[in-house]
Amino acid sequence: MNLTSLGIPPLAQAKGPTIDTFPLAFNPNQEDLWPIALGAAKSKNPRQAWMQAVERFVELCRQKAVFAFHQHETDNDKIITRLLEARREIVRFIDQNKVLDELSTYKVQRIVRMTNTGFQLTVDVHARRITEDPTFMNRLSLRQVNSRYTRNLRDNITFFVYNEGADLSQRWHFGYDIEINIFPNVPGKPLATTQEQERFVLDVMYLPLLRAYRPLNSIQRLI
Repeated sequence: MNLTSLGIPPLAQAKGPTIDTFPLAFNPNQEDLWPIALGAAKSKNPRQAWMQAVERFVELCRQKAVFAFHQHETDNDKIITRLLEARREIVRFIDQNKVLDELSTYKVQRIVRMTNTGFQLTVDVHARRITEDPTFMNRLSLRQVNSRYTRNLRDNITFFVYNEGADLSQRWHFGYDIEINIFPNVPGKPLATTQEQERFVLDVMYLPLLRAYRPLNSIQRLI
């Protein structure tokens, strides 16, 4: 997480978040949520404590249905809204089809790639087979595209399943792609690099939603 992009001075970053170091990029009308967010900053490492407080503030704003970054709806707020809608759809789909009853996850890759119109967020879950033969695939009406089996949950959400080789029980993958046709604005960085934009989407915008909305049986890993 690029703390400088949130308007947090280097000196404050080195000391950790306090009641007086409300990030400049956040919505000043919601400053009363900052003391509550500080309750999540339990790490002794200043950077980790900042990340905990920032993620909690964004989540508190989401719960109140208010804008985290500005007093009016910005592109960033639109992105968070669309990510939230996508996250709810994905969790509902995984739970309804009992995917995690048949696959045990051991690694998760999360990648954001900027596109010509916005960005694509991909979560690729590495899993081992629990049951002899995953039956959930028979229930999903999946479409085979090359080596992957996919299903469009919405116009901008694709669920996928694939195996690294025939009948390899330890090398299953499942996950999803989310496409958002809006470019993020990194606060304090009008000319943010592609990498800074990608990290901002993943760390500041999506990770709080991952923690807030989890499929059943996914206590240990954020998928």
